[in-house]
Amino acid sequence: MLRIWTDTPGALELSAPESLDAGHRTIDVTVERDGVPASGIDVALSVRGGVLVRHTTGSDGSAAFVVNLASGDSVAITAYGENLVAATMEYTVP
Repeated sequence: MLRIWTDTPGALELSAPESLDAGHRTIDVTVERDGVPASGIDVALSVRGGVLVRHTTGSDGSAAFVVNLASGDSVAITAYGENLVAATMEYTVP
């Protein structure tokens, strides 16, 4: 997707687990901008290249995903928004 900036883009910091295990689980993520929780940020979780679910962060900058992962799944969690450089964490489920 081509992003068009209408202002100087800001940076996001994405915090999520260091690794993901197979099975049914909740994945909690937090998004910050300039060290402050960022509300209203879109966060997408994709598995094997297809977007599985998308949430918007609350006032505390957090979002939670309930997923069922299989061994070998490639997972990406991406936070993005208008005039913001996306932040992504990628995993391969052991």
